[in-house]
Amino acid sequence: MTLQDHTSWRKIDADGLDFVALRRAGVDLLQKLSKEHWTDFNAHDPGVTLLEVLCFGITDLAYRSDFDVVDYLADTNGSINYALQALFPPQDIFPNHAVTERDFCKLIYDRIPSIDDVWIRQTLHEEQMTGLFSVFIKPHVSLFKDEEVKFDLIRKDVIALLSEQRNLCSDVEHIHIVHTVAYSLSGQIEVDDSRPLAEIYADIYFQCAKLISSGSRIRRFEDVLGQGMAWEDLLEGPLTTHGYIDETDFARTDIDRNNSSVDHKNSSQENDLLKLITKVLHIPGVVRVANLQLLNAEGQTVQQLNIDDVEKTCPVLQFPNDPARIHDLGLVYRETPINGNHTASQLLQRQSLRQKQNLTEQVALHLKKMDFQHQAFRNNHANLDRLLVLPQGVNRDFSEYLSIGEQLPAIYGINHFGVPSSEPAEVHARAAQLKAYLFPFEQMMANYLTSLNRIADLYSVDMTLDKTYFSKLLTEREIPNIQKLYSATASANEVAKILQTRDQFFERRNRVLDSLLALYGEVFPSEKLRRFDYYHQDQFEMHLIHSKIRLLTHICTLSGQRAKGLNLQDEALVEGNFAPIQHRIQLLIGSSAISPGVSLAGHFKSNNYQLLSAKRYVEKMQAQINCPVDISYDETAAIVVPSEEPQSPIPSPSLPRQILCVELLHAGIRLEHFRKLPAGEKHAWLCLECEHTLWPLILLPNEEVDHYAVKLQSDLVDLNQCSEGFHILEHVLLRPRNVDQMSDFDAEFFCHRVSIVLPAFTARFSDKGFQLWLEELISQHLPAHILVDFYWLDFPFFAQFELRYHYFLEQLRLYSNQLYPLETPTLDDAAAELKKFIEHSRRLQQRNSHTTTHYF
Repeated sequence: MTLQDHTSWRKIDADGLDFVALRRAGVDLLQKLSKEHWTDFNAHDPGVTLLEVLCFGITDLAYRSDFDVVDYLADTNGSINYALQALFPPQDIFPNHAVTERDFCKLIYDRIPSIDDVWIRQTLHEEQMTGLFSVFIKPHVSLFKDEEVKFDLIRKDVIALLSEQRNLCSDVEHIHIVHTVAYSLSGQIEVDDSRPLAEIYADIYFQCAKLISSGSRIRRFEDVLGQGMAWEDLLEGPLTTHGYIDETDFARTDIDRNNSSVDHKNSSQENDLLKLITKVLHIPGVVRVANLQLLNAEGQTVQQLNIDDVEKTCPVLQFPNDPARIHDLGLVYRETPINGNHTASQLLQRQSLRQKQNLTEQVALHLKKMDFQHQAFRNNHANLDRLLVLPQGVNRDFSEYLSIGEQLPAIYGINHFGVPSSEPAEVHARAAQLKAYLFPFEQMMANYLTSLNRIADLYSVDMTLDKTYFSKLLTEREIPNIQKLYSATASANEVAKILQTRDQFFERRNRVLDSLLALYGEVFPSEKLRRFDYYHQDQFEMHLIHSKIRLLTHICTLSGQRAKGLNLQDEALVEGNFAPIQHRIQLLIGSSAISPGVSLAGHFKSNNYQLLSAKRYVEKMQAQINCPVDISYDETAAIVVPSEEPQSPIPSPSLPRQILCVELLHAGIRLEHFRKLPAGEKHAWLCLECEHTLWPLILLPNEEVDHYAVKLQSDLVDLNQCSEGFHILEHVLLRPRNVDQMSDFDAEFFCHRVSIVLPAFTARFSDKGFQLWLEELISQHLPAHILVDFYWLDFPFFAQFELRYHYFLEQLRLYSNQLYPLETPTLDDAAAELKKFIEHSRRLQQRNSHTTTHYF
């Protein structure tokens, strides 16, 4: 190894932003520009002095750009508005919706404290239908037989939880509340005198009971974090509210029970004596286990405990009510001398008569205390916000600026000392000239620092932000005597306007939002959305920004719950209840005017609009107005966008005669399609150019035509947007619940399959190119195991589908809230009717060669 005999010189900044590198680059540039005019290269040269001062100012900018990120995002108090910055805390962004069977076991065990164990088995029908599950619940049973278990309440809570957390193309078929088979302990255990005998006895019974009957256990978040577990591991899977639950606790029981489900024999989970002995040996006060056995209700010894899925029974350990049975498990003190004469076991023999009278009562009190503490912990909500301390920044005013003139010698006359009054006017003029020469450089550096101070605004989801470059008007505080060099109109707004001419706001703002989306692995389909934008025309760039912001705002839900289905018990199941993927897709295609899940054809009915065919629309308009329909294009005048509001209100309703057709719905979204035809001196017909024909809409005063056209175009755009979306029909929910209706059961139709029903009558949704893109987009975001069929329906068929679909959802909600009754004729009839409608629509599309089916 070679040792240096000197200290190495500090290395130059790799980015070339240190003073030495900047000065060297500046001198090299000056030499190239000056060539033969270069006269001096000494430090006293004024040009070199100015160069060095500017290099020093730039190093200050580089220094202020090298703080921790949290400092740039912090407010005056040092805190960060994480929601505004689209930076979400770990407990919001890390957890995901329950996906696997272990996830659901973990979730049920956490959310319902009255449960001691849970396991899930896939229900296999003779028709080989998959996607249905049976849930086995072991309720918490007290160590004493005198407490009643509320089975109905537990069942209701489990169904409500599983309805809320249900995944697409899966459903719960049965909820089984298993019954318990009581056992007790016998044997002989040697203990010491570090704890009261009754307390040790109760601890042994309590720990053994939890080992036998509990499928998992909850640990405090503080404990697992103290043992070195990382946050990303702690928050893996669904978020638990009471503590950390290791999902591997459910792994072994899953294997045992799944294996037993194949041959339909009793599934068993062996809690052999070795495990019980190991558990007892770790209890404080226990020295040695001489003998330990399990006794059934008849007092017979058993070697293992079985969980029977067929009979729906599972073992529990209960404290014997009979005082004689309590001494089946004997505790003896170890052989240690006391006072040199007697051993502890001898003292116990002498005191046993006295202790046996109250041992049962003392043990029962300790057991009730332990059980109460355990249940209190199960019901206590952990506060993750208290444990997880989010980063805090240091409040720094990055925009503070001091003129570089202050670094120049006083003889230059541009620092705060200025030029002495005794100097002639020409000296004052030269100093002012130098100050003006340096001003553009100083303004750029001040603007840079102001932009640095506004990074938190730039990297945010603030929809009101209208600039990406920020400026600052330099005043006398930053540059002495600068005010007299300004014009009379100089102001902060003037500086901002000048800088805005160089601000490519839309391009830069979109790049910033793309980088925020990239933090979560998201890519927004900007170019596709631009290609199929029908409704925003000159405002598309701002619409694109707002769409990205809306996606960022809901990223936690849309990312972690992308496979989640409808909540079958939600009161808003018919209107407003939707799968997260519906919300996600609508944000990706820029549809923000309507909440997912609501009726898409219902807006016509709620506004008393009649959607007619083009032929009937023309006939009805001809019957109601005295104006020819076929008008020459040359006789019309274009609509002019009014710059002022009308003096009198626009006639209402905006849609003439409350009737429209698909052609009007499509053509009316473009203002350039509207024309006005003079009808006398004071009135004009508002017409719509549709398929090379002008359709007269309404006769208005001349001063109202333009305003009416703008409002009508806006209303038609809103009507189009409110009618765009889709419904997800999960085939598994259409399965017949009544066994008598399963004669023509088609398992292939119900298994892992969905139908996406979309309206084909709006301006954008009728575009074949858009339809292909939307089908591809939905297919990419659906879970990979799901087969999807797409149905593009015209308005009459779509309205009929929604009537059937909403009726079916209402019956499904009633069925779920009635805790899955056996008799379901209304639900089965509604499902059969909907299934028949879908199959009929499929045949129509196949006949017209419009069916699109994707496997992915």
